[in-house]
Amino acid sequence: DHGTLFLDEIGEMPLQIQAKLLRVLEDKNVFRIGSSKPHKVDFRLVAATNRDLKSAIMQGKFREDLYYRISSLILTIPPLREREGDIPILVKHFLSKLDRNDTYLSGCAMDALNRYTWPGNIRELRNVVTRIASLCRSDIIGLADLPPEIATFRSDCIGSEQTKKLRCFQS
Repeated sequence: DHGTLFLDEIGEMPLQIQAKLLRVLEDKNVFRIGSSKPHKVDFRLVAATNRDLKSAIMQGKFREDLYYRISSLILTIPPLREREGDIPILVKHFLSKLDRNDTYLSGCAMDALNRYTWPGNIRELRNVVTRIASLCRSDIIGLADLPPEIATFRSDCIGSEQTKKLRCFQS
C-alpha cells in the first residue's frame, strides 16, 4: 500500500488483462489468489510504452477507457536518435557504472555513436557500451572497437580514424 506500481510496455498488455487493471484502478480492490474477499489497495500507477496508444485504441488493441484512466499526465520522451547530445553523457554514465572512468572514445567512435539511429534506444546503447568496455582492454575506444553495424553506419570517418581523442563526456 501507498507504493508505486510501474508497468513497462503497457501497450503490449492483452485486452483481458487491461480490463482487470481498469477494474483495480476504479475499485481500488484486488482479490488475492485463493481468496474470495476483496483486499483494498492504494498505489500510484506509472506506465510506459513505446507504442502510440491512440492508434492502438483505433485498432482495437488498447481499451479507450483504460487510456483515459491512466493518461492524466503524459511525458513524451523523444527517441535517442533525436537526442544526440545525450549520447556522450549516457556513454560516460554507462562506462562509470562499469568502473571504466578513464576510458576515452576517439572522435570517430563518438561520431559513429551519434550518427547511429538506435532502434533499441537507451537499452541498445547500454548493451553496446557494455560490450565494448568488456572487449576493449585499451583506455581508448576507436571506431574498430564498435560493432560493425554502428561503425559503418553513415560515418564520415571510415578508413580515416581521427588521432584526436575525446573524453566520452565531451560533446
